[in-house]
Amino acid sequence: MTARPALRNAIFVTLLTIFGVLAGLVSYYGLGHSDAVEDAPFLGRLANRLIYQGRSGEDLGPGREAMLLAVEDPAFAANLGPDVDTPGGSVTSISRALASRMAFDGYTGGVGRIRLAGYARGLEEKLSKRQILALWLETVEMGSVPEGWLKGFFLTSHLMYHRSPAKLSDAEFLRLVAVASDPDSFHLDRPDPALDERVTRITRLLAGTCVRERKGDVKLAPCAEEQP
Repeated sequence: MTARPALRNAIFVTLLTIFGVLAGLVSYYGLGHSDAVEDAPFLGRLANRLIYQGRSGEDLGPGREAMLLAVEDPAFAANLGPDVDTPGGSVTSISRALASRMAFDGYTGGVGRIRLAGYARGLEEKLSKRQILALWLETVEMGSVPEGWLKGFFLTSHLMYHRSPAKLSDAEFLRLVAVASDPDSFHLDRPDPALDERVTRITRLLAGTCVRERKGDVKLAPCAEEQP
């Protein structure tokens, strides 16, 4: 007889703990969302300035925005932050990556991911896709050179090729796209066979000669030169 009340008490305490944790996570998500709503007017003005200055997705050149999104965030037009469904996409969508850089100094470990998701959703609700992409292009990390760390798609194009992205060849443009996908692994300032291979995979993806077969295939494994 005494075992049953003890068991019920244990279950009750466990349920309370679970509900408490869930409530905390929801609250943390809401905190990130409210922060994004508060920051949105400033970020919107910054994005509009970039667009006015010709540094938006539309200024990459004819068809270039579609090429970039096909690699970086295939479902950008439809998702509301994290993308957990699109093959080859990543939970780190463009809006989520932007949220990480704008509000979290790039670090979103542990439960910080919950707040990050809320912030990304807030950005999606308050800013247009055009504004989000302009901010992402301005803040994206583009690898290292001897002089330091590169940031910004347009700035990197001018530093590396002395031309705007719209004036680059497709091969040059795709090198920038490739580095933006993994700035720690590739180098624009010197010969880099790994970067060449990455560009080859992207070229095949865009040509439709290969497709990403699973969620999170950011390395484009089916597009490798030699299939196992």
